[in-house]
Amino acid sequence: MTQTVIESAISVIMLVSVFLNLKFTKETKRLKIKDQYYRSLFEENSDAVLVFDLEGRFLHINQSFILLFLYLPGLWVRPIVDGLLNL
Repeated sequence: MTQTVIESAISVIMLVSVFLNLKFTKETKRLKIKDQYYRSLFEENSDAVLVFDLEGRFLHINQSFILLFLYLPGLWVRPIVDGLLNL
């Protein structure tokens, strides 16, 4: 009888594991699609796009920013942004 209870518990655990794995896989796929969508909006945008965090720290620029402002990677972006804001 104890063996039957253990086998039943193992079966339930395996079913829950399969369910959670399927749910996690679907959610991961959904998030990847969203990430690709927003990444393409950023990367393929013909406008210059800068990304800052909530503290105002520069995070990313897109290719259009590099081409428009002849920006060289490694330079500090803040003077460019400050100059644009003071126009």
